[in-house]
Amino acid sequence: MTDVDDITQIAAGIYQTDMILFNQLFKDEETAIRAIERLIDSKYINEYHRSFITVVYDENPEQMEGFIVSYRGSDVSLESTIFAFQETKLLLSEILLSKFLNRFFASTIENYDYYIGNLYVFEEYRNRGHGSRLVEKAKQKARQKNTRCVLLDLDYNKKSLLKFFGRLGFRKDTKNYHKLLGTIYGCYGLKYEIK
Repeated sequence: MTDVDDITQIAAGIYQTDMILFNQLFKDEETAIRAIERLIDSKYINEYHRSFITVVYDENPEQMEGFIVSYRGSDVSLESTIFAFQETKLLLSEILLSKFLNRFFASTIENYDYYIGNLYVFEEYRNRGHGSRLVEKAKQKARQKNTRCVLLDLDYNKKSLLKFFGRLGFRKDTKNYHKLLGTIYGCYGLKYEIK
């Protein structure tokens, strides 16, 4: 991500990919998007930090068409993430609860794993190969950082994307979903082995 990229547009896309989480943390979409903007621009490295965002443009260099947020497990510390989230005015107890729930409903990311946290292609640019190119770029970065695998969590309710990630070499790895009061919450943990 560079300084010319539209941070509000990226924050809105991140909100769309993690809507359940951000709705739990913040009272409304507008507040959540402003908080995500702070996380992107924070001086504290966190999983939404600008240094982890890769943006794709196609024909029009002024029109962002999609982005991916990805990082190596050792690039993000809990302490730095807590400081970044505190800048969004969340209480420490809310931050810790969020991190605890994330461990329960998402993959465990070790230091030598590479993680795709968010993949978003704006609706009018879908089905043009941008998502595949962004995932391949993340896999390339993972190789450069000498990681052993690329992980991602796919919302349980987005089963249709299993084929998309399967074509890119990802396989189901962990079951990070649980049935609570008759409803299933959580994600499929998907994994791509680095060769």
